[in-house]
Amino acid sequence: MSLHDPDESPSLDEIESHAAVAVHFWLDEAIEALDEKFGTGYAEKHAPAVAGFMSACAIYYQAERMVDAADSIRRGLAGIEGAIRGRSSTGGPEE
Repeated sequence: MSLHDPDESPSLDEIESHAAVAVHFWLDEAIEALDEKFGTGYAEKHAPAVAGFMSACAIYYQAERMVDAADSIRRGLAGIEGAIRGRSSTGGPEE
């Protein structure tokens, strides 16, 4: 799915660009969340905590993509089912 047209596949450049923006966003969020929870400077001194936050974000993102893919498959199968049900046993349209 393109970032501009949902019916168009994204280019590799679009995917890479979106990934870079997402990583920067989640890194900023990780630092902000950890510092807010444990005190200013915590994230800078505890890189494993930042890495764990980033890993959790990646897992969540992957889960969302899997749900999107499953939904796309479901819609495709529903379209095939509709096409099959719209035809008689002779292959022509039902009356």
